[in-house]
Order: sequence, then C-alpha cells, then structure tokens
Amino acid sequence: MYKWEDIQTKTELEFVLDVLKEKIGDSSIKRIYSLDDAIPRKENNKIEYTTLEDPLYILFDNDYCLIIEFTNYSSIYLDYRKITPEEIKQGVGNISNKEIDYLNNYNEIHGWDFDENRNRIEESFRMKEIIEIHGNYDKINDVQIDGFNDSYEKWISNGSSSSMITIPAGGDYFKSIKLILNNGIEISMCPQDAVMDGYYDLIIEDKNSIINYKSEEIK
Repeated sequence: MYKWEDIQTKTELEFVLDVLKEKIGDSSIKRIYSLDDAIPRKENNKIEYTTLEDPLYILFDNDYCLIIEFTNYSSIYLDYRKITPEEIKQGVGNISNKEIDYLNNYNEIHGWDFDENRNRIEESFRMKEIIEIHGNYDKINDVQIDGFNDSYEKWISNGSSSSMITIPAGGDYFKSIKLILNNGIEISMCPQDAVMDGYYDLIIEDKNSIINYKSEEIK
C-alpha cells in the first residue's frame, strides 16, 4: 500500500505522481468510478460528470486501485492499493444494480411534464431520456497538473463553524490533474471553487471521437 495525505504543493504532487507512474508500470485502466452514481452530459468533445463528492477510484488490470480525494484546490489525498470486497460492493449503482463505470454506463432519466404555466403535471411522471456511453480504457501515457500561483478562496473551520479566507498569491498551488491515456482520451479531475467547496467535476475529453455517447429523448 502506498498512501500520501494532504499534498498541498504542485512540487510535492509531481514527485508523488512520478512514484505512482513507476508503481503502476504498464498496467492498463479497466474501470474508473466513484460511489456517486452520476449521469454524464456531453458538450462538443467533452463528457462531464459534475458535482461529485466521493473519492475517485481508478482500477487497474493488476488489481490495484488508485484512490483520489480531491475536492479542494491544492489539497489532494492519494492511496494506491488493492481495494476490499466491501469497496467493490459499494461501487454498484443503487438504481441500475450494475457496476458504476464512468466510461461505460446506461442511464434512464425520469421526470414530469409541465403545463404552459410551468406547473408540474403530477400524473405525467415517466422516462424522459436515455443516455448511454461506451468507451475503452488504456494505459496512462502522461499525467498533467494544472498549477497556479494566484490567490484563491478557501473555507476553514474554527471548531464550530467555517469562514472563507483568502490564500495569498505566490504559492506553489494546483487546481486539477489530467490523465492522458495512450488512446488519446483525457480524463481530468477538477475541484470546484470555494463557492461550491467539497465537490469536483470529472471531465472526459474525446478528441479522437472514439467514445460512443448516445442521448435519446423519449417523446
């Protein structure tokens, strides 16, 4: 097991990621997920899962898993180890009863219709959209860190409540990491700013159009 807690500088993170690259070696990713059974949305060549809060699990074909907690700027927890049977059970969607996989999933979206005054029609609840996504993972070719040295806002607790403070400019900070796979798919983990403290977005860039994403509205 390899674990690093609360890495706070880009320099530290670069060092740790170099260590992880060596440990992971030629292993390929076989699944990326979290306990958030989220629904993807696509805009141009980007597929986004927004406002996630549970740690991200990157499972490799060597049966090790890289677990990332990264919901705030310049603060990340990394754990590279074999996951437990209980963790595997938790990675199953409550609705679909299938393994959560952010590159391979099927979602049925239900909702209501509304009248001309935007009032909900109670008896209209039905399936309104189907979203499917299918793609292949690969080995990690590179990892990029989005560093910065500007000031930023951060919530901090005084023991009973929290206040927002300004972290001064000039530091060795970071605000996202990007995995670049051999097949060209790029997967970024991007914490939201302090206004939405405690959440992150997962952004999948498919510049080579190799991911099959289908959205079908049900009339």
